[in-house]
Amino acid sequence: MMNQALDASNQEAHMAQFRAEVADKEISRLRDELECSRRCEGELTAKEIRRACRRGKKEMVEVMKNHRAQLTSRGLSRVSRYRGRIVSHADS
Repeated sequence: MMNQALDASNQEAHMAQFRAEVADKEISRLRDELECSRRCEGELTAKEIRRACRRGKKEMVEVMKNHRAQLTSRGLSRVSRYRGRIVSHADS
């Protein structure tokens, strides 16, 4: 009887560790994906800004810079919301 209880407890500990590892891998994957996305988006936006500068569209440059800043702040809030969701699932 005691051995069964120990085995069950050990199995639960291994499952909890496995879930934590899966969550860490998922967070790492999402972080890498977000970083890559930002890099690509930043490069595209930078090209658009340079083109607009060359064309003399000062007003458009300001709009694009503001848009880029908004996208960056939105991406950070998504990551923090996802992290909170992962942590709450790991606790339960």
